[in-house]
Amino acid sequence: MQTEVKKWGNSLGVRLPRHITEGASLRDGTPIELSLEGDTVVLRPTRQKFKLTDLLKGHKKADENAEIEWGPAKGEEVW
Repeated sequence: MQTEVKKWGNSLGVRLPRHITEGASLRDGTPIELSLEGDTVVLRPTRQKFKLTDLLKGHKKADENAEIEWGPAKGEEVW
């Protein structure tokens, strides 16, 4: 597919068609990495790397559910 580079303020921009953005899982505000490989411009979505400590930062022990005793097996379940 061919498109054009257009002036956007003091910069230049390229509009990405829907089938391209959907194929690359891009949405408005998706962070991307822009690089030049030889004479080719490459756009790659950057995937956020999560750290367990950051994910658990707001967790409170009081929010955990107690273990539930469901009683003895009723059929062929293996516990």
